[in-house]
Amino acid sequence: MTIGIGIVGAGIFASEVHFPVWVDLSKRGIVQIIAVWSRSSESSQKLTDKYNSELSSYRSKSTLIQDFDVVSFYGPSEYSKMLELSSIQAVSIALPIFNQPEFALSAHKQGKHVLCEKPLAPNLQSAQNILDETTKVTEITQPLFCIAENYRFEAAFLLSQQYISDVSRFGNILEVSILAHVPFLKDSKYEATQWRRESQHIGGIMLDSGIHIIAGLRLLINAATLSQNDSVSYKISDIKGFASKKSLHLKHCDSVNCVMEFVKDEESGALSRKIGTNLQISYCGMTRRMEYTVLGEYGSLRLERAVQGDKFGYRLEVNYEKHPELNVSQFIGFGGVEGEIEAFAMLVSAREQGVITKNSQLEARLSVKEAYEDFVLMDSILKLE
Repeated sequence: MTIGIGIVGAGIFASEVHFPVWVDLSKRGIVQIIAVWSRSSESSQKLTDKYNSELSSYRSKSTLIQDFDVVSFYGPSEYSKMLELSSIQAVSIALPIFNQPEFALSAHKQGKHVLCEKPLAPNLQSAQNILDETTKVTEITQPLFCIAENYRFEAAFLLSQQYISDVSRFGNILEVSILAHVPFLKDSKYEATQWRRESQHIGGIMLDSGIHIIAGLRLLINAATLSQNDSVSYKISDIKGFASKKSLHLKHCDSVNCVMEFVKDEESGALSRKIGTNLQISYCGMTRRMEYTVLGEYGSLRLERAVQGDKFGYRLEVNYEKHPELNVSQFIGFGGVEGEIEAFAMLVSAREQGVITKNSQLEARLSVKEAYEDFVLMDSILKLE
């Protein structure tokens, strides 16, 4: 079944990062891009023309692509008109963080499946509201409400989870360290966007970009539960450190140094298994480095951003003290954005055909619940400022 998609937002990420993924899915007959909506007519028309230009040559050659142009909508009143189109079953939303909840919930209430860019909301109260609104009805027939956190679909993190979850070789997790130096320089492409400079969401770039780092942390900390069929995740029990603003050109927090302790929800007291974490995040320097290190009882894992040839991705290294012959060192390219969007399209197709996918792994990775837990942890970190 081909799914009709409405693109909501025509900014940098929608037009440069999401665009090639939706085009690929269109050419494969998985989706049909029906319309583009943006706050301004200029940006909406520009992205609409880009889709039509890219797909036009395929329409006459392939039976997988329907022969009609993508339509442009703009402004508040035309958003409602776009949502009225019965040919649209789902929307992909990439808007300024402060605006996303209103547009996402509106589409969901109109019966559209929603894929909304991270983070979940501009503040904790709004995040709680989205969680409440999207989980109060549990019927399998209700539209999907998904959050696009690409780290949950990066092969490097998923493979890391598998290595860590092999407790017989890796042992229980003792501690996790994260070092993230991510330049967010004045007048760079993303920094120069008005909504980021005048951000109405908490934490500025720390929430906007740092939420990825938090998602990665939670993926690794909770990896051991995979092999134990354990649905109970580790949550923060203590945090110490500081968050601060050091850059003159950034409005909010741009630096975090803290230590955290995680414990499983149902455990408490001296016998509970605890995981210590060191977290350093900085957006105020010019040096770029991203590294996750996980220490287990019998081994260690290091995941570091890397480049191999013309490909960007991660270098994964796993060392087993008892089984050195099983040590791993490999490069894994990026693929999280492609993974999350295709997963959403597949879930929508299944739901539209009446196939029950409730509690599937794909649905869990796209869930509001996971995005909410990311947000709660980030909110705790930002309160150190």
